[in-house]
Amino acid sequence: MALDDVTVELTSGFLLLQAKKGMQAVSPSCNPLAQAIEQVVQAMITGIPTQHGPRPVDAALDRLVIATSEDGSKSFDELGTVCRRLQGHPFSIPLEYAAKTVVQRRALRTIIEMITREWSRATGSPPTEVELRQLLKVLEVVRYDFAEEGGADLARLRMILRNCTDFPMIDRPLETLTQLGHASQQKQTWFPLEDLRRAVQATPAAGNKSYTNHLRPMPDPYIPRTEYVAEFPDGQVIVFSGGAGCGKTTLALHLAHHSIEDFPDAQLMVDMRGYGTGIPMSSKECVDTLLAQLGEEPTNDCTDIQKRQLLINLLNDKRCIVVLDNVAESPDIVFQLLRKGSSKIILTSRRALANLSRESGVRSVQVDALQAVEAYRLFAAYVDEERIAKEPESAQRILDICGNLPLAVEIAGAHVRSLGHQSLARIATGLTDSEARLDFLDLGEPASSIGTIFSWTYDTLSDAQKTTFVMVGNALGPDLPSEAVAALLGTGRAIGRLRELRHLNLVQEDADGVFHMHDLLRDYACSLARQDRQLFEASSRANRELVRCYTEYVKESLPSARVEGKAEMWLDKNVERVLCAIIQGVKRDGLLDCMALADALIEHMWRCGRSSEYVDILRACVSLSREAGDIKSAEYFLRQAAITLRRIGSHEECVEHAEAALDLVAPHTLEAADSHGIIAAAHSYAGNHEAALANYYKALALFGQLDQDEAAGDIHNGLGWSLLQLGRTTEALYHCDEALTIHRAVGNLNSMAADLDSLAFIRREMGDREAALRHFEECLSIYRRLRYTTNTVRTLDSMGDLHETAGHLREARDHWSEALKITKDAGLAELPEAVALSRKLKALEGKNVTPS
Repeated sequence: MALDDVTVELTSGFLLLQAKKGMQAVSPSCNPLAQAIEQVVQAMITGIPTQHGPRPVDAALDRLVIATSEDGSKSFDELGTVCRRLQGHPFSIPLEYAAKTVVQRRALRTIIEMITREWSRATGSPPTEVELRQLLKVLEVVRYDFAEEGGADLARLRMILRNCTDFPMIDRPLETLTQLGHASQQKQTWFPLEDLRRAVQATPAAGNKSYTNHLRPMPDPYIPRTEYVAEFPDGQVIVFSGGAGCGKTTLALHLAHHSIEDFPDAQLMVDMRGYGTGIPMSSKECVDTLLAQLGEEPTNDCTDIQKRQLLINLLNDKRCIVVLDNVAESPDIVFQLLRKGSSKIILTSRRALANLSRESGVRSVQVDALQAVEAYRLFAAYVDEERIAKEPESAQRILDICGNLPLAVEIAGAHVRSLGHQSLARIATGLTDSEARLDFLDLGEPASSIGTIFSWTYDTLSDAQKTTFVMVGNALGPDLPSEAVAALLGTGRAIGRLRELRHLNLVQEDADGVFHMHDLLRDYACSLARQDRQLFEASSRANRELVRCYTEYVKESLPSARVEGKAEMWLDKNVERVLCAIIQGVKRDGLLDCMALADALIEHMWRCGRSSEYVDILRACVSLSREAGDIKSAEYFLRQAAITLRRIGSHEECVEHAEAALDLVAPHTLEAADSHGIIAAAHSYAGNHEAALANYYKALALFGQLDQDEAAGDIHNGLGWSLLQLGRTTEALYHCDEALTIHRAVGNLNSMAADLDSLAFIRREMGDREAALRHFEECLSIYRRLRYTTNTVRTLDSMGDLHETAGHLREARDHWSEALKITKDAGLAELPEAVALSRKLKALEGKNVTPS
């Protein structure tokens, strides 16, 4: 028969074969290829010609084949590979994901362009996305040596068809005809047509085994995991390990389905029930299940050893792919299969299966959460993109709750889709606590409930491991640095206990030794604590110890109290972790314990120029304290917020917060004295020095009554500054000298620097420039030692002003230049102080700047 325009009618469908000579490249300029595409497109548009007339192409039954015998470009082979992938390509995934290499992507783009052009020529408009996908789904592109220039016999046609596709329509009728063709050649006889018909319709001979594909179908929608599917690892055995719901099984299925051509004899899959409600599958049951899938029925007298050997022989002799899903521990059957054979085994487990890795060098692929773009595309496959576009922020809030965990995204997407009448904002608003989030990620069936999925791992833990899991999940802060683990767990082998959880992918450990737990696992741990009073109390005790640990590290890291040998940068590296712990702490029963931590941290935030950030945290603490009815904590955080507001220049708000704190305390207490001092400082910075004096005197009297000499020293300094502004320099000098004497006695460097700063301004006002410079120099030395960026800049600025007043322009320029450089290095170049320094340096340009 002619090789061009061959249409083969089979039992279950049709195959249109377009075989053209001269197809040497997948290129629009290749005329034979263009002619073949013309015929293929025509078949899609008008139907496949049959003896009963044209019939529409059925994607489930038919194939349109373009074949070439040329030895030119191998782009045909690459395009053929892509076409085979497209047969099972989900509609939600872009077509280009079927092309894995540059050559494949180029060939796919070219063939789509040629199909689109021919379709447009035939119909007047390009194909729709659905029409294009339907065509590509039935298209095959192959290279085959036809041997005979003018045609091929039936046996050769059968080989062509086998090379074109493994689709089941190349079935028994064609096989029977091929066998009869061979018999005809051997006997040199012809078979009557009726004999051929009876042979085709006859029952096939017994003994010919066919193996069913036992792989579960790919989920739909499915988003390819680009970091994994781009290059799957080689090896006879592969382990996908990762936490519950991270997509291990889907990745295993992806690899298995895409490897069918390499393992055509059988595709097997067994749920080992390692985690779930049932009893884990034994090795014996696993062997029996695999043998059943291979169509083997051992006799009753066959021993377990014989069955196992039969399975090993079958898998070693054939090219099979075996997926062992949901494995709890390394199956011993895998060790025996590793010895030889051509089959491939893929395992999925919530642990790394260390025995396989250690004894056999099997590679374990750690499966993590989705990338952000993949999570969005998966969510959008469930929820209409137009709906997401209307409320993008609410959609992102729902996605954030899922933490890019594939199962969580799927459940959330399905749940949102079922709530089509509700806005995304309304849905997201109700997901503010852990119970609400776990309830939302539960569709009413065990496999579609994130809490149930997590429980299957939790139920396998020992009592000690369960307690550790709950304590870590309830720990304050986003994660746990190694130095805090012992404080939280209260045991010498705390790191070892956490690593036991890491082996089960319940926590992760990064390169710095910091332990992390997924937010949804933390939600689950919190729900467990709420249900069990003992676990709740254990978690509360652990958090109190954690807060004390952080407080000590903060205090030791501050320049004013730094201990030789301690890591100087600990607080710089951990400040975000500590801030998060404070916020979470005030939401829970550890509220009072967080007060000391917040107090210790305020100095660092001020020194780093981050007071404006910290005030928001303190305001949140005030609000949460009031909601909890904790008056003492509310008053404390009000005072801390007032101090911070004064430092960032919000004097009116400072007074409001301090007066609110004053309303919450008894009149003759340390807290009342502190509040008066804060109010006085705010009035002073705002220029209202008469009001400042009234509050300073009240604070000084109270501190004196309470024998609080160090606190009284701070009030003396503030009082001296306000007196200076009112022109009462002699009184000012007395109070500031008194403050410095008190603070030198107790060794408070921070307060000493503030006293020296005030004394420098007083001496300058009194005309004693040399004494003013001495005070500024000592003040600057302390601030540099304490690494107080903003105060170092302010002191340098003041010294520059003093030099400029004396006509020492070079010294003024040097001090201002150093101050400006510090602000830029600290990322504070946009602050008003930095702008003012730039203006001062600009004004010096053109002046005669010479050494004094």
